[in-house]
Amino acid sequence: MINLDKGSKVKLKIVDMTHEGKGVGRTEEGLAVFVDRALVGDTVEAEITKMKKNYAEAKMVEIVEYSKDRIESRCPVSERCGGCELQELKYEKQLEMKEKKVKDALSKLAKVDVEVESIISAEKTENYRNKVNLHIENGDEIKIGYYERGSHSVVDTDSCNINSEVSRKVADLVKDWLEENHIDCVRHIVVRDSKQTGDTMVVIVTAAKKMPMIELLSDLLVEEIPEVKTVVQNINTAGGSSILGPKSRVVYGEGYIYDYVGEHKFKISPETFFQVNTDGMELLYSKVMEYAALDGSECVYDIYCGIGTITLMLAEKAKTVYGVEYVEKSVANAIENAELNNISNVEFYAGKAESVMPDLYRDGRKADVVVIDPPRKGCEKKVLEILVKVEPKKVVYVSCNPSTMARDIAFLVENGYSVQKVQPVDMFPMSSHVEAVALLTK
Repeated sequence: MINLDKGSKVKLKIVDMTHEGKGVGRTEEGLAVFVDRALVGDTVEAEITKMKKNYAEAKMVEIVEYSKDRIESRCPVSERCGGCELQELKYEKQLEMKEKKVKDALSKLAKVDVEVESIISAEKTENYRNKVNLHIENGDEIKIGYYERGSHSVVDTDSCNINSEVSRKVADLVKDWLEENHIDCVRHIVVRDSKQTGDTMVVIVTAAKKMPMIELLSDLLVEEIPEVKTVVQNINTAGGSSILGPKSRVVYGEGYIYDYVGEHKFKISPETFFQVNTDGMELLYSKVMEYAALDGSECVYDIYCGIGTITLMLAEKAKTVYGVEYVEKSVANAIENAELNNISNVEFYAGKAESVMPDLYRDGRKADVVVIDPPRKGCEKKVLEILVKVEPKKVVYVSCNPSTMARDIAFLVENGYSVQKVQPVDMFPMSSHVEAVALLTK
């Protein structure tokens, strides 16, 4: 019988890691306990924070014996900050964990035996993020940073070794200015950097439609930080976890910056989805192109195409590419990006993929290859059902969530597709997240 309650303390040998980066130990009775910040090889004393029927969650009280893979964190607040989970794990072990995460999802959830290629490591493990969402906690002293693990309390930090140097300068300046001027309506600061041009966009997210002296803050940002080329106010009066609200106004500059993926130029607005690791994105998309193996004769569908980052690369090698995206503003940006890069063999459609794909098929525009890059929740089942009816010869599936990728792959395998190979890519060093590309054929 397991005699544990919330608050109980237990000594555990950590033998595995969860997909979220928590250490896994087992009590003498065999109950799995997930321990925040614990690493494989650690022996820890942990305090139970939550009891479930088949497992428990715990916080670390003390490391009794250190893992040989544990290193000193370069982040002074990594014990509390929820920005990343693996600062204290050797990078080569982070890669092993992420590769295993992909393999486990495919074998246990999709139940397929497939070649998983060795994970592609990141070119940079520090200062790699081109976008930073910083939360603000107003009070006697303003805090700017990421949320504390398991809460919405902000961990104030002077530096972050995964963010850009410019974002640190912006955060420091904004914090000092807000405190000096007693402004308490700012909820978040979003900083976006262009790797290619060095230009920076600052988005000030406010809880009110009007922010006192925002023009003065904008002028100060531009004067003190030369990289800042545009400042935008975004208005988010609703509660919840969404960073950006529905309305924005340009305070300074054009309201956008440009960045590149390979030779392709893209317009980046406050709402634009653009992978946060530019170097990693190029590695990921080159693998997409390798798996697609286009010879110039193909008709390609790019589902969940966003602003066309993958679409335009496909268009360089395919006969025709049709991009499908539900968010109308992203489709408008994609059309603009195609014009910006003088690419004419693409068409973009705003709408649900399960509605657009049948129309394309009925019009005689049958796909030879379909590329899918869904959000973390994976594909809607209707999308997969339509995909099976369209019968492309190849499906290239891009995922930021191995579990939902495995679920969707299982459906495709049940409906006649075979998984040829899968490539994990580390785009998020120091965190437990991993991207993967899968090739399926019929």
